[in-house]
Amino acid sequence: MGVINRLNRVTSARLHAFLSASERPEDILPGLLREMEEQDRAAARAVAKALAAVRAAQSRLDESEGKIGRLEEGAALALAQGDEQLAREALAAAVRTGREKDRFLSALDQAQRALEQARAAKLRIEDQLEELRVNRDGILARSWALRARQGAAHGSALSEKKSGSILERVAAIETDLERDEAELEIPRAATPGTRVSLEERLRDTERRAEIDRRLNDLKKRRHGANQPRGDRDP
Repeated sequence: MGVINRLNRVTSARLHAFLSASERPEDILPGLLREMEEQDRAAARAVAKALAAVRAAQSRLDESEGKIGRLEEGAALALAQGDEQLAREALAAAVRTGREKDRFLSALDQAQRALEQARAAKLRIEDQLEELRVNRDGILARSWALRARQGAAHGSALSEKKSGSILERVAAIETDLERDEAELEIPRAATPGTRVSLEERLRDTERRAEIDRRLNDLKKRRHGANQPRGDRDP
C-alpha cells in the first residue's frame, strides 16, 4: 500500500526537521498543509479500499465454509446410497475447497492488517495537521531557533533535493541507509527441477490420504448408525 507507506514516513520529527532546514519555513508551511490535507483524503480512500477488501475476503471465506459443508453432506448421502466413488469425488472437492479456505483466511488476515495500518496512518496525519494548524506560530519559532543552532550548512544539505512534493522531501530525510539495506533484500528464486516435482507428488499423496481418512470416517459413522443399539460400544 504505497499511500500508507508514504504516510508512515512522514513523522512529526521529520516535519519539524524539514521546516527547520528551510530558509523561509513560513513560506513552506502553507504548501505543506495543502499537501497534508490531500494525503488525509488519500488516507480516507485507503481506509475505504482496505475495508472493502476485508469484506470481500470475509465473503469468500464464508462461501468456502458453506461449500465444504455441502460437499461433506453430499459425500455422506452418496455413501449411504452405496455410491462410494461419488462420495470420494465429493470429499476430494471438499479437500480442495479446504485449501482455498486457508488462502482466503490468510487473505482476510492481510486485509485486516492493511485496514488497521490505513486507519492508524489516517489518525497520524490528522494529528499532524491539527498540530501544524493550532501551533503554527510556535512551530515556526522552534524551526527558526533550531535552524540557527544547526547552522546554514545543515539547512542547505536538506534543501538540495528540490524535486517532487514537499511531503516527498520530508519522507526522504535520513533514508539513505534504509534504501541501501532494502537493495540487499534480493528475493531468492525458486529451485527448479526435481525438487518441485517431488513436492507436487508429496502434496498429491497427502491429498489422497486426506480423502481416504474422511471416507473412512464417514463409513465408521454410517456403520455405527446402522448397528442395533444393543450391539454398539458402550
